[in-house]
Amino acid sequence: MTARGKGSALAWLLRKAVELACTALGVYLLAALAALNVPALVGGVLALNALLGLRFALDNKKSRPGCANIQNGKVKRNSCPVSPAF
Repeated sequence: MTARGKGSALAWLLRKAVELACTALGVYLLAALAALNVPALVGGVLALNALLGLRFALDNKKSRPGCANIQNGKVKRNSCPVSPAF
């Protein structure tokens, strides 16, 4: 870890904690699947969905691909309209 400030160190630690929780929940889901415990499977999948949403929300925004629009020789980031995912 580099000296990027206290806030980024806390964000890094939070991302790692969420990743560890996702891994533990994956093991829990495998155990629930082996026992054919349907309510535990449904609850685990919902919890995993929430944790993965949190993980990707905490992800670095710089690593996400953005739209590039070139006008007058200058690149404008995030200037394209959002299209539906379907």
